[in-house]
Amino acid sequence: MAEKMGDNDLERVDSYQYPAAHIGHLNDVQQKRLEEFKELATKKGYYAPAGQNGANVASHDDATMLRYLRARKFTPTEAFGQFKDTEDWRKSNHMEELYDTIDVEMYDRTRRLVDSSPHRSYRTSSNSRSTHNGQVAAIVEEYPSTSSK
Repeated sequence: MAEKMGDNDLERVDSYQYPAAHIGHLNDVQQKRLEEFKELATKKGYYAPAGQNGANVASHDDATMLRYLRARKFTPTEAFGQFKDTEDWRKSNHMEELYDTIDVEMYDRTRRLVDSSPHRSYRTSSNSRSTHNGQVAAIVEEYPSTSSK
């Protein structure tokens, strides 16, 4: 039950529920838009296809690229704007360096501590600032180097 939408070549579909518009379930127009998006990102220097720069795999997989396209209704230029903003943010915040240097054991302990903290433990102070009255003491005990001396 697809119908044409206006002047563009997209068709209205009944649903985008999984697996529609995902890898292996793209129609011809969606596949074309994915290729256009990857070409645009390559020209702007934000995407490197497999085989470029001596890499055996692309800089981003198709599933990642499709997330941006689905978010922007398969409009490559709009998807590229969001993709570029994300990649610029990742670069300015040194995300690749973080992944390479993070202390996995400390991250896991902190994650478990946060997951085990009671919900609704946020309060408001007398001057209307949000405070967290939960497991802070446990963090200071477990990581004494983070406490002020």
